[in-house]
Amino acid sequence: MMTENIGEGQEPVPFPEMYDRRELNALYREIPLKDNTSRLLRKYFNAMANLYGIITLRDALAVIRRFSPRTVTDEEFLAFAEIARHECEGYWILGRHELFADVAEGDVMDHEIISLLMFGAEDAPYFKTMEQQMGKPLYIPPDKASLLAYAEPFYVEKTAEYAALVDFIEEHMPVDWMRYEREVVLDEIFDLLRVDVDLNALISLLDEMGIRFTGENDIEQFTKLWMNYVNNARLFANRGYTPRELLAMRPNRYEQLQTASIGPRMRAALARGDMTVEELREQFMTVDLPHENVRKAFLDELDAVVAELAAQKKSAKVGRNDPCPCGSGKKYKKCCGR
Repeated sequence: MMTENIGEGQEPVPFPEMYDRRELNALYREIPLKDNTSRLLRKYFNAMANLYGIITLRDALAVIRRFSPRTVTDEEFLAFAEIARHECEGYWILGRHELFADVAEGDVMDHEIISLLMFGAEDAPYFKTMEQQMGKPLYIPPDKASLLAYAEPFYVEKTAEYAALVDFIEEHMPVDWMRYEREVVLDEIFDLLRVDVDLNALISLLDEMGIRFTGENDIEQFTKLWMNYVNNARLFANRGYTPRELLAMRPNRYEQLQTASIGPRMRAALARGDMTVEELREQFMTVDLPHENVRKAFLDELDAVVAELAAQKKSAKVGRNDPCPCGSGKKYKKCCGR
């Protein structure tokens, strides 16, 4: 957990101190707020942290007013937010001046509700996510229940793409894992996907967890399922929107966030012959993508990798009936040996 800002040029500003439950309850009653109102606001704050990752108090109040218009006044809301800064929940409430050394303290309504996931790694994804969100609209769920569902830790919309990815991952988990072990790992994986993780980093993480892809087409199948899920997932970077929704709204402005690239593991599989170039190319041609530029970029990279692998193996003696070093799956005499 972070305890101070990470800017430079001034003395560090301590993060809010955590209060115990008794002290918090006493402060909430001084506003005064009924206990059920405090509980509802706490649910809203947790839900918005889990859905948006980062949201200003100004936007948060607008969302609350949309679904619970008579819950609190502006003064009660700000009083609650100030106390909630000292509560141990799934979020921080911070001003930019507490994160950047060269930013002056501004309007309290510009303070942000920030998911703890934003500071859960060494690279502090808050700063990258903040930049990715700039200029994007805020997703508003269709109703109050849909929003408050996110108040539950690890909540993810159970889409068809989600179910397909979960099934594939579970099929490759160690057979002796208990149900709770599987659930803990899945929660961690989908939290990372909510924040932002690329394909190669995810495959490496799964390998470290003991989830390994050993079949001939495992990586290709996982790539397809991963892309289909992420393209339809509510991401912090998109302020709750899915990439597909953003592209449909403003197709000339937003690029596809997640693409497949050929990382070390995929290169190694091609070099060993565990998968062929033609199989990978054919598999990727069937992936449903929101933008053809993604497909073109991957295929261009695949061609470059093929050329690189062929150059590396060209010096080795290859029999005419041996598999072609380029990874096509054909015999050398019927491919590059012609």
